[in-house]
Amino acid sequence: MNRRNFKLEPPSIDRGVWIAAPLLSLALIGLVHDLGYATALGGDSAEAGRFFEGQAEFQSDVGSAATGRIFGFACLLLAGIYCALTVPRGRRFQWNALSLLIAMGLLWTLASVTWSVEPHHTLRELMRLFAYVFVAVMLALRFDPRSLCLVLIIGLGASIATAVSVEIMTGGFRPWVSDYRLSGSMHSGAVGSYSMLLVLAGYALARQRGGKMWWLVFVAGGTTLLLSKALAAFIATAVGLAAIRFMGMTKRSLALGACCSATLLAAALIASSATDFWSNFRSGRIDTMGRDFDFKSFNGRIPLWNVLWNASDGKRFEGFGYGGFWVSDQIETLNDELNWYASHAHSAYVGTMVHVGLVGLVLLIAIGLLALRCTIHRVRTPRTAESYVFASWLVVAFFIGIAETSFVEPRDLGLCSAAIVFSCVVSQQPAAARQSVARAAATLRSVHSSSPEGHFA
Repeated sequence: MNRRNFKLEPPSIDRGVWIAAPLLSLALIGLVHDLGYATALGGDSAEAGRFFEGQAEFQSDVGSAATGRIFGFACLLLAGIYCALTVPRGRRFQWNALSLLIAMGLLWTLASVTWSVEPHHTLRELMRLFAYVFVAVMLALRFDPRSLCLVLIIGLGASIATAVSVEIMTGGFRPWVSDYRLSGSMHSGAVGSYSMLLVLAGYALARQRGGKMWWLVFVAGGTTLLLSKALAAFIATAVGLAAIRFMGMTKRSLALGACCSATLLAAALIASSATDFWSNFRSGRIDTMGRDFDFKSFNGRIPLWNVLWNASDGKRFEGFGYGGFWVSDQIETLNDELNWYASHAHSAYVGTMVHVGLVGLVLLIAIGLLALRCTIHRVRTPRTAESYVFASWLVVAFFIGIAETSFVEPRDLGLCSAAIVFSCVVSQQPAAARQSVARAAATLRSVHSSSPEGHFA
């Protein structure tokens, strides 16, 4: 009997991808994109208060939401409903330490409405949060890791393509200008974060699976990342690429790599100290990629974090209630102290503490660490390209979470990270694998029945 008859075929792409991915793409475009970000249209930045009046109006009247936001939210729910109606057989959530922590985290967040400083606002934000959780759960249940990875990549890629198209069509694409940042219909920071994930996905899939298409994704994502001049995303990308290289290596190889990296870093520091590199680096604005960036205050973040820490005195254990702090009156008060409008904490860790206190922060970190452990385990047994993508995305989520809240906020990147976490507690056997096993068993029975031993058995 030929052993090739028992070789399992790689799982094929789920046809549902071509329904869920367009819906998710439309959802992100409706929820995240805004023509006011377009450079050529000359809109003020969010920090200058461009969204403050609209946010205050929405808090007083939910019906005042922009048509694009309503359309995007409807597409998001449609994607979740489609996935819920088409969940394959045999897929269910398994109870383990990670799923228990997820349940505890959701219950603690839900309970925060009882001590919220703005219970009505918290209740509304909780409804929005659990809508995104529903979609993330359904995506994880509906798709195997390979198909889920493709759905998320298509959604992110469609958003970046839309932003770049708007930038070009409005005449704002001017990369030759020193202070230019690519935005289009998205915030430049969001363009950088989306591009970061595409760079990591393209590199991991090209390296593990091969193919020119994924190298093209890697190059395209890297180009938009550089044009966005998102410093945090740029540094996080380097961290994610290093993580992809180190994942799956043996302990001996990891130790050797760490020693070599430390040696190269020490040599670089010695060389830079012996020259005037650092003075040229700072004076030449190389470190800011041409941006007007204040390193002393981390571009205004450190004063914001100090204000939030002081304001949370007496509320650090349980927080202000999910979404209870970020109301229009509080944002205006922060503007009086900081001279810019901060609608979120600009740090996943500080923001979570403000929402649900230190208890919620500990639960969130524990969930993230267990999910990362799960994805790294899948990298090693069995080795799959999608596991490299998911593990690297979680690594950069921990890193960029120092200065951004995108991976813990419900929409866009928060949806991606939630889907990855929920996929870690889904017990599933892909349909293609079941069919391959069935074909292998049928072949074995056929060979056994046709053999002389089979006739006399």
